[in-house]
Amino acid sequence: MIVLIEIVAPIFGVVLAGYLMALTPALSAEGIRGLSNFVFYAAIPALLFATMAHATLPGGPDLALIAAYLGSSVVAFAASLGVGWVLYRDSIAARAVMAMGAAFSNTVQLGIPLALQAFGPEGLRQHMLIVSVHSAVMISLPTLIIEATRKGGHPGRTLVLAARALVTNPILLAIAAGLAWSATGWPLPGPAESWLRLLGGASTSCALFAMGASMARFKLGGHLSESAVITLFKLLVMPATAWLLSRFAFGLDPLAVAVCTLCAALPSGVNVFILAQRYDVCVERSVNLIVLSTLASLVTLSALLTVFAVR
Repeated sequence: MIVLIEIVAPIFGVVLAGYLMALTPALSAEGIRGLSNFVFYAAIPALLFATMAHATLPGGPDLALIAAYLGSSVVAFAASLGVGWVLYRDSIAARAVMAMGAAFSNTVQLGIPLALQAFGPEGLRQHMLIVSVHSAVMISLPTLIIEATRKGGHPGRTLVLAARALVTNPILLAIAAGLAWSATGWPLPGPAESWLRLLGGASTSCALFAMGASMARFKLGGHLSESAVITLFKLLVMPATAWLLSRFAFGLDPLAVAVCTLCAALPSGVNVFILAQRYDVCVERSVNLIVLSTLASLVTLSALLTVFAVR
């Protein structure tokens, strides 16, 4: 109950505020887009740079954390791909999109505020290490599968475009720049640190508010049963695998186990919908998955935070 009141309720309360305001004329579609761009291109990169600039360079335990998380992603992706093919027998492209939904977490809009609130600066640093590789793998993998199986597809060209998108991603650039600054051993100048703190301080509430506002345009449609099945893979299979790998296979410390498991338990990210739109496949199902997994994560994240006895 304490976890629900002190951590989960405020976080999802801000999401709800964004959702409700987006239903009114006070917040237009252009306003939502502008707020989302501010979060993605300015506030969160400032927070990430400042966090990583004070961090030590990743060592063995950090690499083990990344390996444990990626292992859980691959297991969830492969399992949902196989089960989905057996149950639904539709195109490989459809299976790849839904498998991405089972393995692609909302690590930025929801994950960053949750990690900071629940685990503090060190937990956020570890979460950022996961973010740095999460998108590269879980966007590229389904994209290559779709391109390899569609008529006229060009996997090689797609891989180049995906790599270009990743190296120009402001989230990944901020993490890399922060680590590079940390490697120099120089302290951040006082005015620069104050500026980053002011700008990054807006990231938590704005990211959650923008997430809720964006969800106001998502409406549930058909294929709910399939989306519900994939939600189970996302919120149960993936975090269970992450916990097993981080605790037993890699023997990580309790904080790293908690960060890895909670990151894996986050709902499906909006990039699943973006990929579905790009290839015009499973668009309705991807929307269902994002909505259902986000709503259900209110329960599962509360339970996991209680188990891990945060902060």
